[in-house]
Amino acid sequence: MRKLVLSEAPVTLQEIEEALAYVTYIVRKYGDAYLPVLRRLEHEVEAARQKESPGDRARRAQREAEARIQPRGMTRDDAAAYCSLSPAAWDRWVREGRMPPPVPGTHRWDRKAIDLAWDRLSGIAATEVDASEATVAEWRRSYRARNPTG
Repeated sequence: MRKLVLSEAPVTLQEIEEALAYVTYIVRKYGDAYLPVLRRLEHEVEAARQKESPGDRARRAQREAEARIQPRGMTRDDAAAYCSLSPAAWDRWVREGRMPPPVPGTHRWDRKAIDLAWDRLSGIAATEVDASEATVAEWRRSYRARNPTG
């Protein structure tokens, strides 16, 4: 039988928050029998947050804010990562027309245009063309007319 060895290091707020996320999932999936564990972890998170230094609290707030922000304009590397592609594969997909070119006059890709391209590739947009996709198609035509090599 394996012996459980507890770490001497104190449990961090991040570890408690991760445990809380797992237990929340368990409560949703298996029912209220696990609510006491959920309540205990909620209490632990609150206690740990009260012990945080102002600097740690500010850094945590900054991380949480950054996690919520999804910029509309993305760099080539960000756009490739967003699509789970390498930058080289991203470049190939853009050349092949699978993904849109960058916004004219920039080196940034529009998240919504990428989402529409994925919808088209996956067949979601195959049954109907909505106004936003028609707008993107018009933009692409005008972009290619202005930039024949792009």
